[in-house]
Amino acid sequence: MPRAASIRSLALGLALCAVLGARAGQDQTADPAEDGRFVVHTAYSELVDGVYYLNADVEFSLDEPALKALESSLPLTIRFEIEIIRNRRFIWDETVARLEHVDVIAYHPLSQRYLVREIATGEVESFASYRAAIARLGQVSDVPLIDQRLLDDNVRYRVRLRAVLDLSEYSAPLRVFASFWQDWTIQSDWYEWVLR
Repeated sequence: MPRAASIRSLALGLALCAVLGARAGQDQTADPAEDGRFVVHTAYSELVDGVYYLNADVEFSLDEPALKALESSLPLTIRFEIEIIRNRRFIWDETVARLEHVDVIAYHPLSQRYLVREIATGEVESFASYRAAIARLGQVSDVPLIDQRLLDDNVRYRVRLRAVLDLSEYSAPLRVFASFWQDWTIQSDWYEWVLR
């Protein structure tokens, strides 16, 4: 079993090397529309039975190296970073909670299917196309944020959300290699709204 794991790590490493090597050879004057980008279009919270839930619509556009990595069976981890902030009048605002919602998108060449897995629940959905999988990944719904009882009455809170392509799940050698191409990291701007 350890031998199979090391062969898989080697294969993933070679795939990432090929992808990132191709990135290094790309023309630096490439069209910005071809660059990967994440955009949070809308996000809001809903109070249901005393718990606030997150719903969001996020656009994911992977650049060519990330797409090649995905098609080479390298799973990509998307981390949704969430902060709940308490507004304070005369001193700095206080972050009262930091949460993460993590999804993984992977391609299985044998079945030619794209899989989206929600880490918290273990739920996996299968899609015939990249577009369908990435559209599903962008529909974040009913993610628990915080219990209403943990919030002070008569205090204003706001929520911030951003989406990040997370390379930390890879082995240390792959992370070091990927760090040479910092522009391969994709993340959205923070999207902010009032919780209450």
